[in-house]
Amino acid sequence: MSRVYIARAMNVTHRDDAGKHLVWMIEQLRHLGVDVIDPASMAPERAHFGERFRWCISNVLSSDRVILDAAAHLGLGAGAEAMLAFEREIEVWTICPQNSHYRQGSWIHPFVHGMSTAIFDTYAECLAAFRGENKCE
Repeated sequence: MSRVYIARAMNVTHRDDAGKHLVWMIEQLRHLGVDVIDPASMAPERAHFGERFRWCISNVLSSDRVILDAAAHLGLGAGAEAMLAFEREIEVWTICPQNSHYRQGSWIHPFVHGMSTAIFDTYAECLAAFRGENKCE
């Protein structure tokens, strides 16, 4: 079973359009048997910031892949998680739609481009790539 960590903006909820799509993708990945680690629903409470930091770092390092949700504006945590994964040679698959904060026309934010193993326009494209990969196993 593969293990995937979701690096994301913590202020995106299931009520936002991006949040609804992210929740859908997470559910689909779990149906495929993927162990999905989503800090928004699993990490220690925000008030326990030291414990939360250690939990996130530990889970990034124990993952086979990080999915960076760059559909929304990201904070320091998601960027640090993606950079850590990149430095440790853990794949980073990024969801970065056209006309978003990190992608305009042919321009992609240099750090998103540099850290990403693959960049997808939509959650569905990311999921399709994951499904295609699992068919080969």
